[in-house]
Amino acid sequence: MALNDPYVGATVRQPRMQMLCNGALVGGALSFTVNNNNYYNADTFTARFAMNVDPNYGMKFWGDPS
Repeated sequence: MALNDPYVGATVRQPRMQMLCNGALVGGALSFTVNNNNYYNADTFTARFAMNVDPNYGMKFWGDPS
C-alpha cells in the first residue's frame, strides 16, 4: 500500500464477546456492560445470557449461593 493511496480497505473489525466462568467458556452470551469510573467507587459489570443454551450453566448454577 502506497503512503498516499486514497483508498483504505476494509480494515475495521467488530468487537466480539466471549464470557468465561471459572476458566470455562459460557455459551449464550447476549450482551454485557462495563461501567468504569475514575473515582473511589467500585466499577460494575453486567452480563446477560440465554439460559437454555448451555446445560452446565443453568438456573441452578447461577442461583446457588455456595
